[in-house]
Amino acid sequence: MKTIHPSVKHFRHGGDYNPDQWLEMPEIIDQDMRLMPLANVNVVSLGIFSWSMLEPEEGVYTLDWMARIMDRLHQAGVQVVLATPSGSKPAWLADTYPETLKVSNQRVRFRYGGRQNHCFTSPVYRAKVQAINSQLARRFKNHPALILWHISNEFDGDCHCPLCQDAFRAWLRNRYGTLDELNRKWYTAFWGHCFNDWQQVESPHAQCSIVACGVDWKRFVSDQTVSFLRDEIKPLREITPHIPVSTNLHPGGTNNLDSWKMAAELDVVGWDSYPYWHHAPSDVPDGQQAAFYFDLNRSLKRKPYLLMETAPGTAQWQPPLVYRFPGMHKLTSLQAVAHGSDSVMYFQWRKGRGGFEQFHGAVVDHCGHEHTHVFRDVADTGKALQDLLPVLGAHTDAKVAIYWDWNSLWVAEHAGAPVQGGQQERQTAINHYRSFWDLGIPVDMVGPHSSLDGYTLLIAPMLYVTTPDVADRLRRFVEAGGALVSTYWTGITDESGLAHLSGFPGLLRSTFGLWV
Repeated sequence: MKTIHPSVKHFRHGGDYNPDQWLEMPEIIDQDMRLMPLANVNVVSLGIFSWSMLEPEEGVYTLDWMARIMDRLHQAGVQVVLATPSGSKPAWLADTYPETLKVSNQRVRFRYGGRQNHCFTSPVYRAKVQAINSQLARRFKNHPALILWHISNEFDGDCHCPLCQDAFRAWLRNRYGTLDELNRKWYTAFWGHCFNDWQQVESPHAQCSIVACGVDWKRFVSDQTVSFLRDEIKPLREITPHIPVSTNLHPGGTNNLDSWKMAAELDVVGWDSYPYWHHAPSDVPDGQQAAFYFDLNRSLKRKPYLLMETAPGTAQWQPPLVYRFPGMHKLTSLQAVAHGSDSVMYFQWRKGRGGFEQFHGAVVDHCGHEHTHVFRDVADTGKALQDLLPVLGAHTDAKVAIYWDWNSLWVAEHAGAPVQGGQQERQTAINHYRSFWDLGIPVDMVGPHSSLDGYTLLIAPMLYVTTPDVADRLRRFVEAGGALVSTYWTGITDESGLAHLSGFPGLLRSTFGLWV
């Protein structure tokens, strides 16, 4: 049994904890220390949006309050997943360095006040993030409660500022080499959109009709986010090499970042899951979709992942607010475990008095005590996890795999095609997954660079994009005795969205032995 940290001997059960909202009410923190053991909580994520409390002025660090909280948590038997606070910058940073504020695709700079509203390219922002991360790492590197670094929060979004425009052009130069090659791959001769100077190339906007520009922008944003993630992690690797790193991949961002590349930078994958329970005539489709994404995240590193966030009650942005039926919370939690999670964690531990998410579900409601059905459900789930120790860190070998490629999704999404493929491609993959879910057959997800060894059946639904490398790998899989299943709208274009001229399914015609 191998877990995320040598001191982790059980499933992690807990959630996001925000004591910085209650420092002026210490009696609330006293209540938390009493209630956490009653809820069978053994871990919390700490400091996710705490930068303004940790560095209230530039270069002035106030970490003592966090040290006191971590000491108390350790005394209560609660371990800490310590966050880097880059997801929400302090006001002084935005005011002193306005270049760190994101710019929209309409070329309008954001105002201060949101989260994830920073420029991933900004050297200043990267330097400031590394500075606060270094302070946290040096202060808490030997703290007995610390088991994991939580990098930022739900990476998502893009920035169209001048810094990002220059970085995009540099990325394109590296990809294509010459402007002539970019014009060829972007097919700019259509509608006469040819470029004759690199400075004419910019990120897509509302009037941009160049399909490949939108796709390459997605790739650039994904690569730039990975670069930012790598920079965030760097001082932590140097100062605390014994502490693993993770992040909570965005529940709604499955189509915005290439999670295969994100996962390569992490020691363990984290995922936020918010199914729409009880909003439809049947909960079965929601359960099937949740299972699909659980298996996707488990497959990113082919080992157990962490369920970093789920709602213990209701998610305030899921109208209408519907309390879960009795037993539903335990069911959805154990579903995550059955699909490879080594944790069940919540947003959030305690409801805040104000703010955007003051009514978002929490273990502790505004009443502040344990006598609620949500608290009892959470405590019961924690007890159930204690009884599952034999399967902690377990892995089930699958013989079935579903091919999942963000590049194919992006190209299909931008194509002016009879099938607007972004949503349909995702849903078609889930529809195929359901057949195996119904039969209790385990399924892995594989990407463009995943090994196909050990699988007997590979499903590649709506594989819109095929490259020579992917086509060759699928051909060799079939020649080795594997069964390959695909659907309509497969093998249509190359990675730039240029149609294959050999007829469909393009580079896979000989593998399938047919021409559509």
